[in-house]
Amino acid sequence: KCTGVLRHEPGHFIDIAPTVMDAAKVDWPEKINGQEVPAKPGFSLKRAFTKDGTIKREYIWWAHSGNRAIRMNDWKLSACSKAYTNGKWELYDLKTDRCEMNNLASQHPEILEKLAKKWDETAETFSKILDVKKKKKRKREKR
Repeated sequence: KCTGVLRHEPGHFIDIAPTVMDAAKVDWPEKINGQEVPAKPGFSLKRAFTKDGTIKREYIWWAHSGNRAIRMNDWKLSACSKAYTNGKWELYDLKTDRCEMNNLASQHPEILEKLAKKWDETAETFSKILDVKKKKKRKREKR
């Protein structure tokens, strides 16, 4: 029905599991084998397959192997691991620069600060989740 249509809805790796489960008509579990399951990390993209603008999210956040980024609307703040770029934030307007060729960090310090603050807040939330998991694991190992 929508074959050959280009969609502009941003998606991310974190959206894959919610999308597959939605397509399979399976609810996100609250517990697996008695263990609490974290909230869905992303959104189902199923609606985006038929119409742009159907996924409403405040931001997309990620961190992996020393690299980190956050995207809010058309703005993307990213930094490669310190081995490559000294870990400095770079800012891009994806509406006009999809290939991320023009770092706008010095021209828009207020946007950089807003996105960096949100990245830090989200990183702190994930750190708390990981700390709880580490503490539970240590308790199990002590038994």
